[in-house]
Amino acid sequence: MVWGTGNYGTKFMEEIMHLRKAIPEEKWYVLPEIVAFIDSNRNTGEEFYEIPVYNPQDVDWDNPDITYVIAVLKNDDIYTVLREHISNNFDQRVLYIDQELSMIYDEILSEYRRNPFPIMDDELGISLNIRSIFDMSNEAEDTIEQRNNLIREACRKYGAAEFLNALIHNKFSIQYLIKTFRGYEERRTNKIKTVALTCGMYSKGGAERVISNLLPILQEKGYELVLITGKKVENEYPIVPGVKRFAFVNDLSKPLEYFRELEKIIAENNIDAVCIHIPFFGTQFNYMVMLFKLLGVYTIAVNHTSIPVFSGIFGDIRDCSQIYTLLDYLVVLSHHDEKQWKSIGINAVCITNPINMPPVESRSRRTEMRNNLLWVGRISNSIKGVFSCVYIIEAIKKSMPDIQLKIIGYPETQKDLDELRSLIIEHDVQDNIEICGYNSNPSEFYKKADLMIMTSPGEGFPMVLVEAKAYGLPIVMYDLPYLYFVEDGRGLITVPQGDYNGLASEVTKILLSDHEYNKLCDESLESYLDYISIDIGDKWKELFDSLENE
Repeated sequence: MVWGTGNYGTKFMEEIMHLRKAIPEEKWYVLPEIVAFIDSNRNTGEEFYEIPVYNPQDVDWDNPDITYVIAVLKNDDIYTVLREHISNNFDQRVLYIDQELSMIYDEILSEYRRNPFPIMDDELGISLNIRSIFDMSNEAEDTIEQRNNLIREACRKYGAAEFLNALIHNKFSIQYLIKTFRGYEERRTNKIKTVALTCGMYSKGGAERVISNLLPILQEKGYELVLITGKKVENEYPIVPGVKRFAFVNDLSKPLEYFRELEKIIAENNIDAVCIHIPFFGTQFNYMVMLFKLLGVYTIAVNHTSIPVFSGIFGDIRDCSQIYTLLDYLVVLSHHDEKQWKSIGINAVCITNPINMPPVESRSRRTEMRNNLLWVGRISNSIKGVFSCVYIIEAIKKSMPDIQLKIIGYPETQKDLDELRSLIIEHDVQDNIEICGYNSNPSEFYKKADLMIMTSPGEGFPMVLVEAKAYGLPIVMYDLPYLYFVEDGRGLITVPQGDYNGLASEVTKILLSDHEYNKLCDESLESYLDYISIDIGDKWKELFDSLENE
């Protein structure tokens, strides 16, 4: 019985039907007999793929010969129900969809190896042949070099895209694949002439803006450039002339098509190195790294966040770092992160983000009343801590009734925006806070601001800090000690995370003191001028040169 008639139940049935077409009818005995589906959202007596559906309350749980397959993404409640009803041989009788499919393929492979039979599907045939090769290699306890030769031979015979798809089709674990690829080396060339950069949608995001700024810099260093993105959307960042752009849907539900498209782009454009900007972790990233490894191109990932933020999302870096061992370099955005990643064996290097804006005159000569604050970022409390703005302004208002804050940015969700508006009214600061929405060119807001506040609980390399410094603005922010500009320390004041009263107090003190305000303005601009004197292009060229000289 299969629990679930949604996307995963459909996926399971389509896989079974596909296998029935791919193998001879006399071999169907290796496939499971599905007697019924279970779904708490459907009534007993309905059908799914012409198979009866039962509501859980009508299921006869006493049949010891029934195996249950969980085909639902969020399955904790289902698991609990099955635990209550099945007491004997639970681990053998309750399986997740991937476990069941893996067992089915094991059965087909065993039968195929005992007595080969015609396969009516090229993809399945390749999968079975590659699985057979790997199983025999394991049984023979092959050396790394012997295993590498098998991989090279399979890639030459089938193509890298087909080979990787076959490994995924065979349900090899990510850990097993990483271990397999770790010792694999297949270089197309030692000389890096053409570099590809990848991301998702080429708009709005900070990482995408970094790519837009980096393209002309790498071009000036003499590299041919290719940009690989998701589908084209409105309001994209500019692309410097001469860069080849490839945009297609990154659909991992059809991995073979996705891998083939990437392999074609790499081959037809003679790409020597790939810089993966987005994604920098997760399933799609894993497969991209493995495919590029098979294709013999140098592979660099740019981690557009910080270790504290990364760990908060994905877990301890020691548990998440295995895929990074396949990279030639992991580029990070602070010396703190470089040190941490290196401490666990990852080849990390700090290269900060390029900036594409001129400095503006210092604010130190301003004499008019200073009461205009600025906050820039996505309107999200969980990611950017935007609700703190309300409490900060409420506290400042007690001594500076005319304080003004402009919030610039697009809402992460409508709920975020609605809750922020409600909070503003609740704390009676609607005359002091203006939500201005997203602006692709916020320069006028920076020019009119006197000071910038930042309330993020975590960041990687926040461009808003850079922009504020370019305009000579003092910054008061929640402490993020690992950030590049916080390490620098000039032009900004930090307070402990979440201490909105402390942040309000520092803002008030700075705005009311000519000496302190002018000092921070000058420091901020000085810090920015020092930063833009760094040749980011040289940093990237040094990285590529080091790979060529290995």
